[in-house]
Amino acid sequence: MNHSLTIFAALIVVISVLSGCESNNEKVKRVVRETVDTVTPMAILEAANELDKRHDDSEGMLIPLDALPASLAAFDPVEVRYMFRGSYLIVTDRWVQHRSGLRIAAPDEDISSSTKYVTYEKLANRLYLYQD
Repeated sequence: MNHSLTIFAALIVVISVLSGCESNNEKVKRVVRETVDTVTPMAILEAANELDKRHDDSEGMLIPLDALPASLAAFDPVEVRYMFRGSYLIVTDRWVQHRSGLRIAAPDEDISSSTKYVTYEKLANRLYLYQD
């Protein structure tokens, strides 16, 4: 009888811990939001401008992680992709073909809240949490 109670109590503890755990998806979102708040949107946009000055207009170019300004390195990205002048993907998490992180939009770029394959959540002017 004691053995059954011990197993039951252990199962209750495991279920409680698992139900209270943050999903990886929610953790990624939380970390991106917190990093934007800590680094500040202004510093992030200044870093994008700095990167624009460093390279040509090679769309889709991967930017070496060791060449990032500190305000972008703060996201601890796994990949940073130059989309076009002023527009970047700061990939903070990647699994199989899916990515999530921060999207920096160009000043004149119109980003909808979501598309069929990508979801966006506006965090600040030109800054979006994205998942594809």
